[in-house]
Amino acid sequence: MLIRKDLQRGPSIMLLIMKLVMIIMHLFSKKQKIPYYVPKLRKKLDASAERFLKRPKAVNYEPYDLDGMLCEWIRPTGSDPKKVLYYLHGGAYAICSLKTHRRLIANIARQAGTEAFAIEYRMAPENPYPAAVDDAVKGYQYLLDQGYEPKHIVIAGDSAGGGLTAVTMLKLRELGLPQPAAGVLLSPWADLEGIGESNIKYDVRSSVINNPALIFHGQIYAGDHDLRDPYISPIYADFTGVAPMYIVASRHELIYDDSTRLAAKADKDGVVVTFDTYPHVMHVWQTFDMLLPEARQSIKEIGNYIKAQLG
Repeated sequence: MLIRKDLQRGPSIMLLIMKLVMIIMHLFSKKQKIPYYVPKLRKKLDASAERFLKRPKAVNYEPYDLDGMLCEWIRPTGSDPKKVLYYLHGGAYAICSLKTHRRLIANIARQAGTEAFAIEYRMAPENPYPAAVDDAVKGYQYLLDQGYEPKHIVIAGDSAGGGLTAVTMLKLRELGLPQPAAGVLLSPWADLEGIGESNIKYDVRSSVINNPALIFHGQIYAGDHDLRDPYISPIYADFTGVAPMYIVASRHELIYDDSTRLAAKADKDGVVVTFDTYPHVMHVWQTFDMLLPEARQSIKEIGNYIKAQLG
């Protein structure tokens, strides 16, 4: 069953200003040549996040080492210790980290009334597929070992982390492990070939997120594996028996068709899918809650969905 809401609101003044600033920055910034040096880009993004994406207050942040994998417990004041948001960050399977996503994770957890557990899975090019999938399953197994009931766990992620959320649920089914209460996918990257109509329609070469860059990252992540492997591009998966999904995306983003095709395929396979779309906003706009009312609205919708699924 597919439950779809196409939100029809005009862009906020702050969104228009932000888009104008981004256009100016892209026009006057040095363009990244593909292929580019991934470790350098990681450091740049982490530094920017530390500077501009401040940690929300009234939240406890506790690092955790899971057999050599850096993780973090994020506990908003008053959150339910029996319910957990298991978060897989985005970044094309190659960039971003807990530093870039800590604020977003804390905001969603606070709205949902849960604690959050986030991991830094291994990334390409140093660790291509299936390293990220293995690490995502490892983090989920850790939560089960800690006594969390599957019905009290929601797996969530954005962009590549959204695709990884879908893949993790598929892998859990394959391994005979229990499904979580739900999966929450923010602008999921689910077609690593980049062949959707939106990949052509909204391909802005001056943007950091453009189709040649996505294709490059898809290739270094997949390595020698077929890009249409359903554990790499889950739009090709059979979702029979997988937990309910919440998918949210911008109708004007590069990988919008990843969301539409993923939602349609999961619906066809019998999954209960809630699919919210927003106009005008950029990829994973929820990151910019300090500026955009559209981000705050989406985080509220996500949090309400998680509350309903966890009971």
